[in-house]
Parts: sequence; C-alpha cells; structure tokens
Amino acid sequence: MIQHFTGKQNGALLDYGCGTGAFLQEMKLSDWKINGVEPDPGARTKAEESTGISILVPGGLTSLETNSCDAITMWHVLEHVHDLE
Repeated sequence: MIQHFTGKQNGALLDYGCGTGAFLQEMKLSDWKINGVEPDPGARTKAEESTGISILVPGGLTSLETNSCDAITMWHVLEHVHDLE
C-alpha cells in the first residue's frame, strides 16, 4: 500500500502512533528509513528495542527536517481519538 501511494520502493517513513514498532520493523526490513512517534512510554521503549532507533514523543516532531518524509502513516491512531467532531 505504501509503495502504491508513494510510487517508491523505499524512502523515508514516519509512523505516528507507532506503538511497539511492529510496522516500523517491517518497513525497515523493506529498506525504508524509519522514524516513529509514540506517546506511551512503555510502547515507545519496546519500539526502540525492536527497531534500534530512537522513537520520538509527540512534541519531538519539530526535530524532523521539513519534507524529510516520503510517507506518514497513522495505523493505530484514530481509534484513540475520543471526540472526532
């Protein structure tokens, strides 16, 4: 799906709400440069252990360079938003 929408076989991906990093790890194995954001400290620690990268806290987005991502995903985020309206 990522390849379909980006037109790229690999590139730089940011997964916002990356949880324990399972999706990031899969993308890393597919030669994508990965970055993640996760507010939950326990999940963030597990994601860092499984991916070998530092996972950002939500406020850490400002540390990313402008236009540094080819894709931004949010696989497990909307179900945590309590009042979408």
